[in-house]
Amino acid sequence: MAFDAALAREIGLTPDETALFRKLSTPGKIQDFLTGIPINFEPRGDTCQSARMALRNNSCHCIEAAFIAACALMLQGEKALVMDFQAEGDDDHVLALFRRNGYWGAIS
Repeated sequence: MAFDAALAREIGLTPDETALFRKLSTPGKIQDFLTGIPINFEPRGDTCQSARMALRNNSCHCIEAAFIAACALMLQGEKALVMDFQAEGDDDHVLALFRRNGYWGAIS
């Protein structure tokens, strides 16, 4: 799928943000990018940063990474879903889901 420059303008991405999201053209590239971002350990308390703020702060935890992934997927023309689930006695886990050729994939 092609990068949706009109959507990037519509949601107000800066030229630098647009250039970054343009490079995130596959789920693998998105996952690799997210893996390289330092973890947001929330030193000042709970956070739920937008994709833009997580990128500016160069840190994210799972929901923030899922927001970045969902944004990247949407800008590449994919329909993206964000799924939050909990296991008893554990923290929430959040994934960005997508579907290609009838198969589901996830970025976390």
